[in-house]
Amino acid sequence: MVKNKIFKSIIILSLILLSTSVVAACGKKADKATSSAAGEQGSASSGAVSVEVPPMSSNGIMYGVIIEASEKYMTLQSDMGTTVRFGINKDVDVTGLKDGIAAGEAVKVEYKGELKGDSARKVKVNKVSDSEKLPQLSKEALIAAGSIILAVRNKDQSSLARLCEYPLVFDTGTDRRIGSVQEFISLKKSDVFTKRLVSSVSKTNLFVTNSYSDGFLLGLSEPNLVVSSTKDGYLITGFHYK
Repeated sequence: MVKNKIFKSIIILSLILLSTSVVAACGKKADKATSSAAGEQGSASSGAVSVEVPPMSSNGIMYGVIIEASEKYMTLQSDMGTTVRFGINKDVDVTGLKDGIAAGEAVKVEYKGELKGDSARKVKVNKVSDSEKLPQLSKEALIAAGSIILAVRNKDQSSLARLCEYPLVFDTGTDRRIGSVQEFISLKKSDVFTKRLVSSVSKTNLFVTNSYSDGFLLGLSEPNLVVSSTKDGYLITGFHYK
């Protein structure tokens, strides 16, 4: 009897030790599997982060009104309200232009390269053609608008003075009248070319300029310039700062 009890005890102890070993082995396998899965997940995540996004196409199209032109360049007032100067040469395709590269023409410019703000130094113009979308203003009005925008951007007080009709409304909150070119030129430059006026006029989109029966407004809102049709053409008849 005693021998049987001892034998049974040995068997039970052996079974306990065996089960403990199996559990431990399973635990190690599970740890390895978890570690392996984590490693694979980490590798996948790293791969996702390192994926390179292909660069955007460097080809572009811009719509605008030519506000200045010569044999070697043209300055465009774009439909985004930016002023961009493009270099041009004999290789540019202008077969789609009815009246050539000239001030007052609404055009579509196809180019290759990267525009940085208003700079087109690293851009090559491939083609210039007539724009499918048309401005509301006449060509005469667009030419006048372009000259005014350039004078304001360049803060050229002498040129701007000759683009006005006198007496000229100069409204800074007090309604003042300027009587002549000389009087306009004598104004403080900082009073004429305020930061807000230069920004407002320079960002005009000539495709959607506010027009009325005998003129139009230049400027996003206020400050703005009133440009009217006169006996001497389109001239500025009012500066409104407020």
